[in-house]
Amino acid sequence: ECFHSYVIKYGFDSNQFIGASLVELYSRCGSLGNASKVFDEISLKDTVVWTSLITGYGIHGKGAKALETFNHMVKSSEVKPNEVTFLSILSACSHSGLIHDGLRIFELMVSDYRLVPNLEHYAVLVDLLGRVGELDTAFEITRRMPFSPTTQILGTLLGACRIHQNGEMAETVAKKLFELESNHAGYYMLMSNMYGVKGEWENVEKLRNSVKNRGIKKGLAESLIEIRRMVHRFVADDNLHPEKETVYGLLKQLGLHMKEDLENSVYFNSEGDSLCDSVYAEA
Repeated sequence: ECFHSYVIKYGFDSNQFIGASLVELYSRCGSLGNASKVFDEISLKDTVVWTSLITGYGIHGKGAKALETFNHMVKSSEVKPNEVTFLSILSACSHSGLIHDGLRIFELMVSDYRLVPNLEHYAVLVDLLGRVGELDTAFEITRRMPFSPTTQILGTLLGACRIHQNGEMAETVAKKLFELESNHAGYYMLMSNMYGVKGEWENVEKLRNSVKNRGIKKGLAESLIEIRRMVHRFVADDNLHPEKETVYGLLKQLGLHMKEDLENSVYFNSEGDSLCDSVYAEA
C-alpha cells in the first residue's frame, strides 16, 4: 500500500507496467480486492495486465473468477491472450477442478489462436486429462508431444494411474520414471500401494527389496501453516499435535465433501480423443 501511494503521488498510476506489477503484488499478498480495484483503474489494459489478474485469482484457488476474467478478456477486449495467459488460466482451472473448462481452453489455444504449447502447457494438460480418467489420451500426449516428458509430467500420470487403478499403464510409466530418477522414493511407494491394492504381494516385496538395496529412504512428509503469526507443523500420521482430534475430524469432513463433489461432477467423456487429434492435426 505504501508503494501504491508512492505510485499515485508521483503520477505513475497510468503506467501499464507499473499497474500490472501492482496487480501482481496485491495478488501475491492475498489482497484480491485491491488487485481487482487497481486492474479496473487501468485505462489501457495490455496482455500483461490481464494475465496478472488471472494469475492472482488462480494462485488463490479462485478458478471461477480467473475463468470469468479470461472470458471477459477474450470477448470484450482487443487484447489477445498469449502463451503465459493460457498457462495461467489452465493452471487455475486445474487447481480449482474446472476440468472441462481447462480442456476446452487448451483446444482454444491450439485451434483458434494457433499458439504452440510448451512443456508447461503439456504438464497441465496431462494433469487435467488424468483427473478425469482419460489416461490413454494423457499417455498418448506424453508420447507424441515434441518434448521428452519430464519426471513431473510422468509423476502426474503415475498418480492418475493409481487413482483410476490402471496397473498396466502404471508399470509402463513407472519403468520410465525409475530410469530418469531411480532414487525417488515416492514413485516406488505409489507402485507398491497399487500392487498392494490388487493383492500382488510378490511385486510389493520386489519393490521393497529394490528400495532397500538402493539405500533409498522416504523423506518425512510435512506441512506448515501460519495462523495468527504462529507456525503449525504437521507430519504424516501426526499423533503429537495438541489439537489432532479436531484436525483429523475436519479432514474427514472435507474428504466426504470432496467425494460428494467428485461424484456429482460432470466429466469430460467423449472429447478426449478429438482433443488429442486436434493438438497434433498439423504434426
